[in-house]
Amino acid sequence: MTPTAIHLPDVRMTFAECVKALALVSVRVPKLWACMALFCAGGLAVLILSSRAGQLDAGALAAGLAGIAFVPGLLVAAAWNSRRAQKSAVAYRFTAEGLHISTQHSQTQMSWTNIRNMRERGGFLMLRIGEQCVLCMPRRLFGPTEVGAVRALARDAGVEGA
Repeated sequence: MTPTAIHLPDVRMTFAECVKALALVSVRVPKLWACMALFCAGGLAVLILSSRAGQLDAGALAAGLAGIAFVPGLLVAAAWNSRRAQKSAVAYRFTAEGLHISTQHSQTQMSWTNIRNMRERGGFLMLRIGEQCVLCMPRRLFGPTEVGAVRALARDAGVEGA
């Protein structure tokens, strides 16, 4: 029997969870990987060319390392900004109709038809909403039977991967 509702009243992600969620979502973005490869290759090229020319000074070293660390640094900065923006807790309520999200200042209701698929990956329950939005909820927030109950609600509504 599928329960009628699962309620997560006080959801707050840690900084480490924000970084991990961004990394998990970013893995599926080819443009980001291309950008990371470009900057890393540029950084490595600066280091290699400078060392071969015998001019590996502090400036060349800094430029090379900055190129290598640029995109991962952007991910960490985005996670920091996301964590800093969490002024209040978020409450999630899963029902047969869909997902209700509320904060101190806003509320939204999303039907299951708006959720394209559901996955568990890296300690997160991930809901893909539309083409480019993924809602990541840490698995630690759910009780022992709640993830199964959420999956049952989603499966009954026809969500892929539930």
